[in-house]
Amino acid sequence: MPDLTLNEHLAEILTKHGIDSITDNEFVYPTLPYSVKLKAQAIYQEMNNYISSQMDVMAIAEIGEKIIESFGDFGKDIESAISNNIHNFSSGTLHALLAAFGCRNPDVLDYITFEQWEIDGKVWEAYIGNLIPKTNAKNHAAIRPPEQFF
Repeated sequence: MPDLTLNEHLAEILTKHGIDSITDNEFVYPTLPYSVKLKAQAIYQEMNNYISSQMDVMAIAEIGEKIIESFGDFGKDIESAISNNIHNFSSGTLHALLAAFGCRNPDVLDYITFEQWEIDGKVWEAYIGNLIPKTNAKNHAAIRPPEQFF
């Protein structure tokens, strides 16, 4: 992992989802029906003999609108902390982000829920990805958000 930049990791994740991309020094440009450029960055610090990290993934649409998703995690070293951040992104937001920019690959769409929300008389398309619970419980599958969450 340390040999690749975060943007190169993004490009690799896209490739694993069947999406070609071009990477320059600043952005990843996936080949999707709607133009978007992606950028990832991470900050980290040592806390209690672990590395605490935050990875931000920014998506910038062609019209200039920005979406920024942040993922916090920790690890025994920088590589494991950042790897956990990348896993969180890949398991949660990635599929909803790809669908929002036009990806219709069934392997991507299987991981999200589509809903229409009406807010103040305007209808919005919602792309809802997986929740990624954080716990130190031994049985991760038993962790469920409260009913009121939804």
